[in-house]
Amino acid sequence: MTSRRNASRLAALAATASLLVAGAAAAEPPPEPDRIASINLGMQFINDAFMNRVTFRQYEETGFFDAHYDVTKNYSIDGDIAFRVWKALAFGIAVSHVAEPTKAFIDASVPNPYFFQFPRSTSGERRGLNRREIGVHVQGQLWRVYGDTFLLRATWGPTLFIVRQDLVSEIRTRESHIDFDRVSLVGHRSTTVTTGSLGVSLGFDGTLFVNERVGIGFNVRYSRGTATVRLGNRSPTAVELGGTHAAGGLRVAF
Repeated sequence: MTSRRNASRLAALAATASLLVAGAAAAEPPPEPDRIASINLGMQFINDAFMNRVTFRQYEETGFFDAHYDVTKNYSIDGDIAFRVWKALAFGIAVSHVAEPTKAFIDASVPNPYFFQFPRSTSGERRGLNRREIGVHVQGQLWRVYGDTFLLRATWGPTLFIVRQDLVSEIRTRESHIDFDRVSLVGHRSTTVTTGSLGVSLGFDGTLFVNERVGIGFNVRYSRGTATVRLGNRSPTAVELGGTHAAGGLRVAF
């Protein structure tokens, strides 16, 4: 009888210990991630307005037009990968891409076919132009976990910008009055100019993990760079790159 009681007590103690161990394991927080990758969709807000002047020969005289470009915002896609280096410090690389259709507002001075130094003025809007910008952001990062499921990352570092900008290189006009005192803008040709610049960026990224590996998140980043574009042998034009970037998407820890 005594041996049976001892066996029952041992069994009860073993069951209690198993429950305690299981409870402790369940209460243990998930391990903090050492590497994380993300992909995001969002908007990039750019504030860039610039003008490019082009001269041309017509009727044995020199004319010119000013093309005004206004770049504001458009959809963006970006991705990044980062890994912990030491404690809360990490290193990451992010790549962003923005492609925005742009317009050019043209103000032109066109020579007169019969009278020298009596140019005609015309203006108009030309569409079908594009601006494509790629940013490669090399980042130092500071990681902090809140409540076992939310990871906040502060980011900073240099950015390499590559931009392809369509510029109006030629306009086509048509005489619109019998005495040649008026002219109208009827067409254009464009040239794609590629340039680059080194700038800076800083921002933050938040991730809410739905399990140990997968999460959803958002990021806000401000980046800035300045490049110059040159059409032919004409004087260079300054172009502002980057801007405020806000996006959200998928996170995977591994």
